[in-house]
This record gives sequence, structure tokens and C-alpha cells, in this order.
Amino acid sequence: MQMNILLIDDSSAILTLIGDYLKKLGHGVLVANSGSDGITMIEHDFPDLVITDLSMPEVDGFEVLEFIYNDNPDLPVIVMSALDNPNDIIRALRAGAWDYVIKPIEPLDIIEFTIERVEKKLELIRKNLEYKNNLEQMVEERTNFLNIVLNSIGDGVISTNKLGDVLYMNPEAVRLLGYSLEEIEGHNLNRYFKIFNSKTSKEEVSIINKVLNGFKEPVRLNNIVLVGRKGDMFQLSSVATALFSEDGTLIGSVLVFRDITDEYELQESLNHKNKMNSMGVLVGGVAHDFNNMLMLSGIMGCAQLLKAPKRSLTDDNLKFVDMILKSSKQGADLVKKLLIFGHKGKTMLLFF
Repeated sequence: MQMNILLIDDSSAILTLIGDYLKKLGHGVLVANSGSDGITMIEHDFPDLVITDLSMPEVDGFEVLEFIYNDNPDLPVIVMSALDNPNDIIRALRAGAWDYVIKPIEPLDIIEFTIERVEKKLELIRKNLEYKNNLEQMVEERTNFLNIVLNSIGDGVISTNKLGDVLYMNPEAVRLLGYSLEEIEGHNLNRYFKIFNSKTSKEEVSIINKVLNGFKEPVRLNNIVLVGRKGDMFQLSSVATALFSEDGTLIGSVLVFRDITDEYELQESLNHKNKMNSMGVLVGGVAHDFNNMLMLSGIMGCAQLLKAPKRSLTDDNLKFVDMILKSSKQGADLVKKLLIFGHKGKTMLLFF
């Protein structure tokens, strides 16, 4: 790897010696004979690598390291120090130096070897950064895809932490509750998710509390009515599931619920129609039997026979017979209406 290397040392001889060697290796070389000049060149010439002596007058190598750490901490630095100052090397490494060489530098191949170690570290950092960026991109893509899925499904979805505080709501949940995520994020869901039994109208125990208090299996709750922010009521079917980390620790819950108001009302209407149909069939059957009692073989038939001349009934008795016939006719008209009702009920029953 060809690099643009900045050498910082107050010794012109060392700058020339190391500079010529680095040029032979194919590197570009910048030189500074003081720490202050080196800092200036770092700011304006943007070297790929800095090799600096630690012991210099005025601005020494430690100040150069401090500047690099604050201004460009990713810039690799190799420090040079005399053999009798090991504590300086330790201090420099703690201050951010990547590697070091001991003066006097003999042979100069040590410089090449040290630069190669820095290059390997740079390559490792580059690969790690590339992997991190790819991983972040993959996570972002999957997160976006998951958000699209959650935002597109027709069910309401709410997730909470282990305390029941809201972390996420999809658009359908926002529609049903009447609250935006920004309004209730971080607040306990039970304050907003008010549900009642659709049969008894009694308030139901929070389904979220059940899964957060030890239910490891999904908890289903049907026949419930959700009262939204504006008083709107929605018939729901719902299921809540506890969320666990890989080590089995409870971390939260997810609630999925569906608005089945239209289906519920349709089913109630069908149930009512079926009841009416059954009643119609029953009424029709009773009316049919009653009609048989009224007709020729029944009450009306007998009354007609009583009016025959050979019966020789008195006028008073004939009046009673006429009353029977009149009442029977009224009963027959009523039976006719009941038969029509019963016939309709039977027809509807067969149709459905």
C-alpha cells in the first residue's frame, strides 16, 4: 500500500535518513522539523500516516498525539523513542499511538515492518467498517421492510416494554385508539386500551397484564369492545404474546387486535333473522293445525251443519251459531295471516 507519510523530528539527519528510505519503498514523504510544523501539516496536507519523535523542544510528540486524538483520532501514528525511555512508549500508546520504534533505528527494515503492521491494522479496520456498514444497511432494509409490513396489515399492532409502556403502534392501532404514537409512546397502554365485555358490558382485565405477569402462551380475548378516544366503539378479537430475550428474560409484549365490528353486526343480524325464521316456522305450523280445526272438518263445519233446516234450531240458538261462524271467520282470517307469516319465515330459512 502506497502511503503519504509525514515525518516529524527535530533532527534533520533522521528526517533525511528515514525519508530517503521511505521513498525507496514507494511512499510519499512529508517532513517537519518541529511539533508545531507537524501539526500545521497535519491540518493542511492530510497525511495517511504520521511518524513522530517523542522528545522535541517546545511542542513534543505527546502534544502532537493529543492534537491528533482530538482532531483526527483515526489517523495512525508511529512514535520514535530512545531505548532508555520505556515509560514514554507506554504513555504514548495510551495516548493513541498505534505502534512504536526504538532509536537508534537499526536496521531501517524495522520501519518497513512497523508500517506493514499499521497497514494490516488499517485493512482490518477497513474490513470491520465495511462489515459494519453492510450490517447496518441490512438491518435498516429489514427494519424498513418490517415497518412496511406492519403498516400495511389490517390488524392493529402495539408493542410494549416489560412494564407495559408503549413502544410502537401501527396505523391501524392509531385509527382504533384515536391516539398517535407520539402522544402515548412511553405511557402505560392500560391508560388508553379500554376494553369491555360485549355481552356483560363489564370492563375486562388488561390482556397485556396477563402476559406480562407470567403467561408464556399467547392470551386470546374475544367478545370485547374497545372504546376509542372519541367514544367510538369497536368490536375486537385480540391476542397478546409475551416477548422474551434469547436467555428467557421477559422484555415486553406485543398485542394484535382486529376490528370485527362489521362481521359482528352481520352475525347479529343473521342470528336475529334465524330466530325470526324459526318463529315463523313455528307459527306457521300452529296456524296450520288451528286452521284445520276451524275449517269444514272443525268448528266452522260443525256450525254450518247446525244451521241445516232439519236441525230445527230456535232463533236464539241460530244467533249463537251465527256468532260462532262470525268468530270462526275472524279466526280464519287471522290464521291466514299467520300462515303467510309462517310461509315467509320458512322461505327465508330455506334461503339462508
